[in-house]
Amino acid sequence: GPVYSIANGRDITIRKNTLLKNTSVFLEVAGAACSNIRILETPLPNISEALLFKDGADKTAVSIQ
Repeated sequence: GPVYSIANGRDITIRKNTLLKNTSVFLEVAGAACSNIRILETPLPNISEALLFKDGADKTAVSIQ
């Protein structure tokens, strides 16, 4: 499963994580109410596979800095 799973969350910061080689999904975001989720100082080599959006969650809810 994902390292983090957020349902209808907002104003969340995830900082300084390291992905293991066998991690397929880093963050699962579910629900249209999700917003302002920030990932800071975390290398995500394959971003298209690292994030999973479900149940109306929009890709604009997550920013990577």
